Amino acid sequence: ADASKAEVPSDAELQYMTKTTLLDFNEAIQKGDFTDFHANISKTWRNQISAEKFKQTFQIFIDKGVDISDIRSEKATFSAPPA
Repeated sequence: ADASKAEVPSDAELQYMTKTTLLDFNEAIQKGDFTDFHANISKTWRNQISAEKFKQTFQIFIDKGVDISDIRSEKATFSAPPA
């Protein structure tokens, strides 16, 4: 899909984007370091929050050992159709 043309990605693209982002987030939790995750989010979001702020916000996930890696075998279900 071409974002500059306001095209909605295909279901396959949406599944890939969702899974990749969540697994990158999970990796940051496992490492206790959001530097790489932060580097891969949108520029707009990067300008709003630092990697350190991510870590502070999700420190409880790190402390509790949250691991969502099982999503690899799941299919995302969206509450509203992507637009």
